[in-house]
Amino acid sequence: MMNSRHKLTIAATILSLTFLVSCSSSNSDAELTSTDGNERINEIALFGDSPATLSPSIDAPVTLVEFADYQCPPCEMVSEEMLEMAQTYPDDLSVVIRNFPLSEIHPNALSAAKAAEAARAQGEFRDMYKSLFEGQEVWSDLTADQAEEIFEGYALDLGLDVDRFRSDFASASTSALIESDMADGSELGVGGTPTLFLDGERVNLTSIDELAVIVDAAVQRSRNGTK
Repeated sequence: MMNSRHKLTIAATILSLTFLVSCSSSNSDAELTSTDGNERINEIALFGDSPATLSPSIDAPVTLVEFADYQCPPCEMVSEEMLEMAQTYPDDLSVVIRNFPLSEIHPNALSAAKAAEAARAQGEFRDMYKSLFEGQEVWSDLTADQAEEIFEGYALDLGLDVDRFRSDFASASTSALIESDMADGSELGVGGTPTLFLDGERVNLTSIDELAVIVDAAVQRSRNGTK
């Protein structure tokens, strides 16, 4: 029987990325939804205490926050855009990644989040984020032990101290950090991934290409002082 991951991938291919679907804990496909355009959200919950970023700084004028699941195919589809925008606007845009593993439908998502955080502890979050999504099809259907071996291979490829990586991966503080991200996401109404917030407002997307357009517009407004 075809699993949910393959169904989502095939649907996305057929639609040629026209519509962005999200993984959800109810195992159903849904477009990203939006809050009221005038409604602001809790910024403490949005950023947490010490968020992971794909950008050089958390203090850029424009912020893009993603609640992500590394085993979610739509998150993989968005990841290239997230990395590219972080590189394109290093001084204008903070690209923040929060963990929201949907373990009910993605059994290796929590381990992947731990791998990302263990790499972040050694200053290599961005490259581990990239590696996890580039290898998603390889590790998603493996057993937990096999997936963890893949993640350790990524750590080795990135030149990390693998013993420290293993220790951080298994640490209570890493688990607590991920649980905190998930609690913040739940407080903000996140129920599926990817869920995106641009400058504190939840984004409603119908295509991946639209994301770059609206982020560019926000950056230009910020540069022009019309934000």
